[in-house]
Amino acid sequence: MKIVLDEVYRVAKERARNLSIDSDITELGLDSLERMEILAALEDRFGGQFPEHVLPTLFTAREVVDAVRKHLGGGRVFEVEETKKTYEIDESCYDFAKFPEYLAIHERV
Repeated sequence: MKIVLDEVYRVAKERARNLSIDSDITELGLDSLERMEILAALEDRFGGQFPEHVLPTLFTAREVVDAVRKHLGGGRVFEVEETKKTYEIDESCYDFAKFPEYLAIHERV
């Protein structure tokens, strides 16, 4: 879902500030070329092409996500994206005062 929303944000910019997955994309004030730009970017990203009869039926981001899953084989990509795990990074990897080398030198001094 985030991939589709990111593409809409990229094209719509400020007009998409209140966008949700069920927002009507056509109500953002996007013209037909901008909507086609979003769909073309998704086609490039996932490889493939939306059938022409599907394009006039895509109004919300959720419908676009469903179309990507159905016609572009994006289901696996979305499943992986939605199940990403977050990892905690130990402070000793980014806080200089906690670097093991720094602590060892500090201890010797």
